[in-house]
Amino acid sequence: MPKLLAEWFWIDRWDGSSAPLLSMEAQGIYRAMLSQAWRRSARLPNDLQTVQILIRCRPEEWARSWPLVKRYWRVDGEDLVNDTQLEIYADAVARSDAASERGRKGGKASALVRKLKSGNKKRSRTQVQLELKPPSPSPSPSPSLSQSPTPPEPPTPSSSTSVDVPPSPANDEDGEGLSSLRMASETAVSAPPPDSAPELPGSVPDLKSYVTAIAAVFTSVPGAPRRIGPQDLELATAWHDDGIPLPQVVGSIQLVAVRRSAGSTARTPVRSLAYFRADVEKTREEPLEPGYVQFVVEPRFAELAGSVRQENGA
Repeated sequence: MPKLLAEWFWIDRWDGSSAPLLSMEAQGIYRAMLSQAWRRSARLPNDLQTVQILIRCRPEEWARSWPLVKRYWRVDGEDLVNDTQLEIYADAVARSDAASERGRKGGKASALVRKLKSGNKKRSRTQVQLELKPPSPSPSPSPSLSQSPTPPEPPTPSSSTSVDVPPSPANDEDGEGLSSLRMASETAVSAPPPDSAPELPGSVPDLKSYVTAIAAVFTSVPGAPRRIGPQDLELATAWHDDGIPLPQVVGSIQLVAVRRSAGSTARTPVRSLAYFRADVEKTREEPLEPGYVQFVVEPRFAELAGSVRQENGA
């Protein structure tokens, strides 16, 4: 199913259900789950810890409200779904597809009308020119050409053999031109195709693994908090949803931390994951080189992380 940016929410169906009888805390968690499911084609992962991360819910809030909310959800394979939302989402997708199809048909019809109008004008001008232009006599074959024999075509050399061309006294007295010709021919035949640009390795694993890896590297940065907060979880989730590869996120955080420790960047406090946001999102246009990260950045960051563990007594 396509990703719909606007969420449909039927107020009358909500008011007519038992959901308004829940506590305000439980209603908020229920609504947050519906919104996050809508962003994912009306589905949530069947992992309650991941769901808590998605809706930015504290453990004590979840412990109080999930027993009241879980009856509105059911397990469908690896997902949690709400049947009412599935119905509304399918209706929204059908409406969106119908509108897109109408737009495509309208565009094709307009283009066809423009093409027909342009073609009629061109054909009318061409017909007028043909009517005014007198017919030209067809050329008769030349007797000398019809009697002359057709010269045989020279054999085409194959790409795997060299062609021996005798040097011309006027152009190649010492045979250097012939050698250059042979070298160029052999090079063109035997040269391998240019290597294609190496693909940058990168993956976007499941949300829980993605956020856990980012949290591990973020809390290893000198001067950073020892835990990630709700805003950090929200930012990491947004990177996951945008498809930014995990190696690019981790490499960007490590690179900024290394530069910061070397004094090449301003020593502003690292209060949250947003400190690295600009560098992470820059990798969409300018991805980091894997070799540079692996052999230059990672070893230096490992030293920084080791010093942080020593300070914390780990």
